[in-house]
Amino acid sequence: MEQIDLNTASAAELEALPGIGPAYARRIIEHREKHGPFTDPAQIQEVRGIGKALYAALADRLTVGAEEEVVEEKEAPPT
Repeated sequence: MEQIDLNTASAAELEALPGIGPAYARRIIEHREKHGPFTDPAQIQEVRGIGKALYAALADRLTVGAEEEVVEEKEAPPT
């Protein structure tokens, strides 16, 4: 099962998760832009409307990566 990184996922990637539609995807992205990267997948519960039950259904599909590592990988020149 593919995991979705809460810190790098696009709205479309987030919407592919069960129970996450356009409104929740937008709220997740707005949350990370306002508060910085997620450090624990459970922090998704800080997003308005995402509670324990929805988090429990998504927990095994969520991950958080180190934002700096992701940026460095994207900036690395092709080999």
